[in-house]
Amino acid sequence: RISRCCNDTQGKFDKYKCSSYFLTVPKSSEAVWENNDRVRGEKFHTILANGLSSELLKVLKSLVIHKNELKQTVKKLHNSDERTLAICEKVVGEEYAYAFGVDVDDALSHIENELTAA
Repeated sequence: RISRCCNDTQGKFDKYKCSSYFLTVPKSSEAVWENNDRVRGEKFHTILANGLSSELLKVLKSLVIHKNELKQTVKKLHNSDERTLAICEKVVGEEYAYAFGVDVDDALSHIENELTAA
């Protein structure tokens, strides 16, 4: 599924619009972490249902940052957060890979580097 940010005015995928979008969004994305598990789950579920890449990148950034913080304390993400992370990686990674003509793994590596550096 391709998010709306990459569609032209007629709803068709626009590779150039998508690539310019991904070049600007990661650095401007803010993390949207919520400490309350239930509230966070509902918030992330709503974002996933809407499928807007700008919001998915915020969720992805939040989860990547939190996962890296937990690694330092030898802890892991909650199962629900792991599932959300996997979904975000799949959707955003596939869009990025398609837009730039790269492998999904390379796309995810680049996105994670950009999100953690921002």
